[in-house]
Amino acid sequence: MVKRIEAEDIKLEEYRFSPTVYKINNKEVIDFTGIEHDKIFLVNKKDILNKPRPDWIPEFDSDGLSVDSYLPVCAKDEDGSYFVISKKAVEIDTCIKQNYRLYKKNAFEKKYYRMSLNLLAATVDYYIKYRRAEMKLPDAERRGIV
Repeated sequence: MVKRIEAEDIKLEEYRFSPTVYKINNKEVIDFTGIEHDKIFLVNKKDILNKPRPDWIPEFDSDGLSVDSYLPVCAKDEDGSYFVISKKAVEIDTCIKQNYRLYKKNAFEKKYYRMSLNLLAATVDYYIKYRRAEMKLPDAERRGIV
């Protein structure tokens, strides 16, 4: 007979991970390929807002991810790992004159990551679940007023 196991039944030890950083063509790449594959798991959506983001999930800006429909731009490397670009919305103070109107232009600051397909899937899953959990909060709490 097979016993169904829920995520709460599994006791996970806290896994600490620090990525390495190197440069390619004057671009800083944060390397997450050193993570042990058996330490990657999908985070439980029930308490995602109450727990800190695991160390092994890269820090992405949720507004930047929403621009890409929560699937960051990525490219597969020869060794099977993926280069991933994360965007963070940055407001530029300079105004641009166009059609006789002045407006502020939004720009994106990019960060470059290298990770396995398993981690890419877990990262996208985490940020989708996090955003959905945020959207279920009352409006005042979501904005940080409460």
